[in-house]
Amino acid sequence: MRPNIPQLSEQQVQVTYHQEATALLEYLGQAQHPDYGFGAVSGSIYDTAWVSMVEKPLTGSKTAWAFIECFEFLLKAQCEDGGWDTDAVLFDRIACTLAGLLALKKHLNQEKDNMTREALDNRVSRATHFLRQALPKLPAAVAYELPIGAELWLPKMLELIEEEDIHLDNECVLAWILPARDKRISRFSIETFYERGFTSVAHSLEGLIGYADFSRVSRLKSCGSMMGSPSATAAYLIYSETWDADAEAYIRRALNSPYAGQNGGVPSTYPTTAFEASWVRGNFPFSFLCSQSSSTFLASSTIPS
Repeated sequence: MRPNIPQLSEQQVQVTYHQEATALLEYLGQAQHPDYGFGAVSGSIYDTAWVSMVEKPLTGSKTAWAFIECFEFLLKAQCEDGGWDTDAVLFDRIACTLAGLLALKKHLNQEKDNMTREALDNRVSRATHFLRQALPKLPAAVAYELPIGAELWLPKMLELIEEEDIHLDNECVLAWILPARDKRISRFSIETFYERGFTSVAHSLEGLIGYADFSRVSRLKSCGSMMGSPSATAAYLIYSETWDADAEAYIRRALNSPYAGQNGGVPSTYPTTAFEASWVRGNFPFSFLCSQSSSTFLASSTIPS
């Protein structure tokens, strides 16, 4: 039986469209923080895993997980096959699972409850099995260019996992990715990086672990973040000798963003103020943007007309 769907007149459709569009513009205008902007990117397993590994110093030599909700998000998101993000392409699945596996092992190393350790160890085994099956397929799966910064962080992730005594079948991946990493690093001096920074490199700061002195990169921050990257900012917090409250506050804002947060996830980039504003303005009819109802959003937007 066909559902009884009410038929709207053309005028009613226009009114409904106008109301919904106005509500969206008003929301965007109100959601933009004057200093920190706005973001509506959904949660990223890769970045959430990195944030879940941040330990905050307490009194003496004690530490505590700074964002335990991120680790809980990670546990809930692991797939039956041991990997993460089952709907993603192979490269993204591998990236997410590398970060997820590293986070599992870091938490397992500090867990004292035997039952919890057993459960985490099982998860580590499943993720390891997934990666051993998937990694040999990776070079052939990347048909064109690597994602930005992957030549830096991918070999570093493999190295960090090896340091945890988890041995993956990664020889073919290293033979494929290391020349790209070496070529990228040869293009800049680390001293110049400290002084000036490079956007794409700072955005993938986790790829410079063991190469850069993280206590010297704080000047590259913008509103507490490393080029708007939660994973890079998390790596900075983990490997810097001193705790950075601004970076912690940035991650907390990303964690509380409308679509990524509320359940422990963080987005792959935050904020995305310019993108959100320009996308909406670019897709609404010019006649509507000129109307009185959109004036609040237009006045608050930093994107030039």
